[in-house]
Amino acid sequence: MNEKLRAALPLLVLGCGCYAGAALGWTFGVGASSAVLLWLFSMYPLLVLVGAGLLAAGWIRWRQGA
Repeated sequence: MNEKLRAALPLLVLGCGCYAGAALGWTFGVGASSAVLLWLFSMYPLLVLVGAGLLAAGWIRWRQGA
Protein backbone atom coordinates (compact mmCIF):
# COMPACT_ATOMS: atom_id res chain seq x y z
CA MET A 1 0.00 0.00 0.00
CA ASN A 2 1.17 3.51 -0.75
CA GLU A 3 2.70 5.22 2.31
CA LYS A 4 0.73 8.42 1.68
CA LEU A 5 -2.52 6.49 1.59
CA ARG A 6 -1.54 4.50 4.68
CA ALA A 7 -1.07 7.75 6.61
CA ALA A 8 -4.47 9.08 5.52
CA LEU A 9 -6.45 5.85 5.86
CA PRO A 10 -7.51 6.23 9.54
CA LEU A 11 -9.04 9.65 8.84
CA LEU A 12 -10.79 8.40 5.72
CA VAL A 13 -12.23 5.37 7.51
CA LEU A 14 -13.49 7.47 10.43
CA GLY A 15 -15.05 9.97 8.02
CA CYS A 16 -16.88 7.20 6.18
CA GLY A 17 -18.00 5.78 9.52
CA CYS A 18 -19.50 9.11 10.52
CA TYR A 19 -21.44 9.26 7.26
CA ALA A 20 -22.61 5.67 7.72
CA GLY A 21 -23.82 6.46 11.25
CA ALA A 22 -25.62 9.55 9.99
CA ALA A 23 -27.27 7.54 7.21
CA LEU A 24 -28.38 4.81 9.63
CA GLY A 25 -29.76 7.34 12.08
CA TRP A 26 -31.58 9.29 9.40
CA THR A 27 -33.02 6.19 7.73
CA PHE A 28 -34.06 4.13 10.73
CA GLY A 29 -33.92 6.51 13.70
CA VAL A 30 -37.28 8.22 13.33
CA GLY A 31 -39.48 5.20 13.86
CA ALA A 32 -37.09 3.13 15.92
CA SER A 33 -37.41 2.19 19.54
CA SER A 34 -33.66 1.61 19.73
CA ALA A 35 -31.86 4.19 21.84
CA VAL A 36 -28.77 3.97 19.63
CA LEU A 37 -30.69 4.75 16.44
CA LEU A 38 -32.55 7.59 18.13
CA TRP A 39 -29.22 8.98 19.33
CA LEU A 40 -27.79 8.73 15.79
CA PHE A 41 -30.86 10.56 14.47
CA SER A 42 -30.42 13.36 17.00
CA MET A 43 -26.72 13.65 16.18
CA TYR A 44 -27.23 13.73 12.39
CA PRO A 45 -25.94 17.29 11.74
CA LEU A 46 -22.87 16.77 13.92
CA LEU A 47 -22.06 13.41 12.31
CA VAL A 48 -22.29 14.94 8.84
CA LEU A 49 -20.02 17.85 9.76
CA VAL A 50 -17.47 15.67 11.55
CA GLY A 51 -17.53 13.16 8.69
CA ALA A 52 -16.91 15.90 6.14
CA GLY A 53 -14.06 17.31 8.22
CA LEU A 54 -12.40 13.91 8.65
CA LEU A 55 -12.71 13.11 4.95
CA ALA A 56 -11.26 16.51 4.04
CA ALA A 57 -8.37 16.08 6.49
CA GLY A 58 -7.66 12.59 5.17
CA TRP A 59 -7.74 13.80 1.59
CA ILE A 60 -5.36 16.67 2.40
CA ARG A 61 -2.99 14.34 4.26
CA TRP A 62 -3.07 11.92 1.34
CA ARG A 63 -2.39 14.63 -1.25
CA GLN A 64 0.41 16.26 0.76
CA GLY A 65 2.00 12.99 1.73
CA ALA A 66 2.39 13.88 5.40
